[in-house]
Amino acid sequence: MIVVRDEYGGVHAIVLVDAHTHLKVSTLEGLTSSEMIRRSSMALRGVIADMKAKPGDFKYLFPWEVDDKLIDSREFCFKNFLGLARPPLTLKDTISDHISVDFYSTFSSDIPVEGKRDYRTTNAQLKEVLSEKLDDGLPHNNPRFFPYGRVDPNHPDAIDTIDTIHMLGLRGLKLHPKEEKFDVNSPVAIRILYRCAEHNLPVIFHTQDGSSNDLLAAV
Repeated sequence: MIVVRDEYGGVHAIVLVDAHTHLKVSTLEGLTSSEMIRRSSMALRGVIADMKAKPGDFKYLFPWEVDDKLIDSREFCFKNFLGLARPPLTLKDTISDHISVDFYSTFSSDIPVEGKRDYRTTNAQLKEVLSEKLDDGLPHNNPRFFPYGRVDPNHPDAIDTIDTIHMLGLRGLKLHPKEEKFDVNSPVAIRILYRCAEHNLPVIFHTQDGSSNDLLAAV
């Protein structure tokens, strides 16, 4: 969240959602969901610095001072989570405690093998990475992360992969037509979408390669 002031003096608390976050699970080397929160907080502080240095480039102003203390990820995720709906009593607390991206739709960028790919192990690893470990060692779902699974629609166990995504408690699916070599309106893709609909799983398509027009036409 970032708190800003408009030209009339009105204060706005803007909730920030990163809808497309990649994690290279196999090479994290200690990078956890808590680290992602800290990094996004640091990045947002960079935006705040730009807003102060070049106020004419932004619609809103950020006239407040912030300290250099890194965000406490656990406090941010659990103690202050309700602050999104019921902000703290003072504006200062709101500014200090919520400088970060609030929610992340996150999926693995690991590619198991060439050819028809089985993502079930990769999806399970993503679930493990995004589960915060409490002091007693038990995992707890981080409420700020929406882990998305991946599937290759051409794989013979693609439907089982979708069922596994649902069973793991992942929140959606990322499809990459170019990487997995399928057409968005092909029978293999359509059956995946139907299965996701049965499980109420939203789907994100990779469209950076210019395939957004193909996706629109298929819809």
